[in-house]
Amino acid sequence: MIDYRERLTPVLRALEQEPDLSIEELASRACLSLYHFHRVFTAVVGEAPGEMCRRLRMQRAAWQLCYTDASVTAIAVSSICGVRPCSLTQITSVSS
Repeated sequence: MIDYRERLTPVLRALEQEPDLSIEELASRACLSLYHFHRVFTAVVGEAPGEMCRRLRMQRAAWQLCYTDASVTAIAVSSICGVRPCSLTQITSVSS
């Protein structure tokens, strides 16, 4: 019998480090098809991969709001787009 928890462990670790990974990348790391990955992930973890990514991005944004001097706008954009605040500064200074 396949141990799906073991297959998902590296995926969960990768998501904690980088919640902006694509579903294709996550499925590939688990050596599963997209359909099977989504089904197995949801059954084992208790939430869909997309939901977990959003939750992790929100947690990261909350941490940044509490413990960094980054602006709310920079944190919001980085949470939505995956752009880091230093990159955002470069983008906004070029477009201004």
